[in-house]
Amino acid sequence: MSYERLIYRQLPEFSSVIKLEDQPKYAIATLMIAFVSLIAGLALTSNKKSSFVLRFVTFAAFSAIASVFFGLGTVFLTDSFGVYV
Repeated sequence: MSYERLIYRQLPEFSSVIKLEDQPKYAIATLMIAFVSLIAGLALTSNKKSSFVLRFVTFAAFSAIASVFFGLGTVFLTDSFGVYV
């Protein structure tokens, strides 16, 4: 194989999973879900009458969900979903 064929070989065509024009809409939706889940976790754990372990587990679950949606929102905001998928 010649050097030119090795360097300039034909790459497969890239097809986007989610269109670039739609990614800001998904970014807004995922960031809103992230904020709502974070606020819900804070609101549900503000009750001092329940045990600390229960409040901690509840907040950990809501913050994990919020973290996933914040990550997705960040990827959608950078308009580079096709790079990571």
